[in-house]
Amino acid sequence: ALADYNVGILIDAIEKSPYKDNTIICFMGDHGWQLGEKERWGKNTLLDAANRTTLIIYDPSAKGNGQLCKKVVNLQDLYPTLVELCDVPVKTDIEGSSIVPLLENPTRNDWQKPIMMSYRGTDYIKTNDWRYVRDTKTEEQLLFNSKNDPLEFNNLRYDKKYEPVIARLNSQLDSMINIGQSIKTKLLSNYKFTPKRLVIPGRIEAEDYDEGGYNQTYFDTDKVNNGGKYRTADGVD
Repeated sequence: ALADYNVGILIDAIEKSPYKDNTIICFMGDHGWQLGEKERWGKNTLLDAANRTTLIIYDPSAKGNGQLCKKVVNLQDLYPTLVELCDVPVKTDIEGSSIVPLLENPTRNDWQKPIMMSYRGTDYIKTNDWRYVRDTKTEEQLLFNSKNDPLEFNNLRYDKKYEPVIARLNSQLDSMINIGQSIKTKLLSNYKFTPKRLVIPGRIEAEDYDEGGYNQTYFDTDKVNNGGKYRTADGVD
């Protein structure tokens, strides 16, 4: 309720500003949360409840504003989406798909782009119709019909009539994993970045709460060339 209230304050301010017709709003979370589903409490699983998250995008010029979109997308799609909306040069060495077409028509039928997630040796792939989980260690497999069984009570993995579906999802999942491994091998393994050294006058403050009590430490960045200067709350350097 507090988040909703404050988002409303921001939107009201934009509506009253001269930028209301050229401001793109993107509101998101980073994961879902289980509140007892499947006897789990938390986020660190491959259950759908832990991986679905909030995603709201408002573009003043989009025709689909205010409509619910049930197509599968992921947060990796945000960068190419915002780049296209802002009309800035597009990077070609990244994964992800612009979801601008869905902002125009959230119910379009030609959006068929699966997403995947990996966690501790287990991978899953999700499409608009299916979610398939594959454990590489135990060889356990789960197949759920996302439309007919959104709460995932019925594992269809062992129903032979769904073997063609599983074969297709396995192929798509392998392809996506191979793309990731290729990026890791060809690009990231040789990537080096040395940050430029900056001397910024001022003070960085850190607060540490632990069982031993409260401690406050300051670091004076303007003295970094002399090895830095640390000072605790009691004044001891």
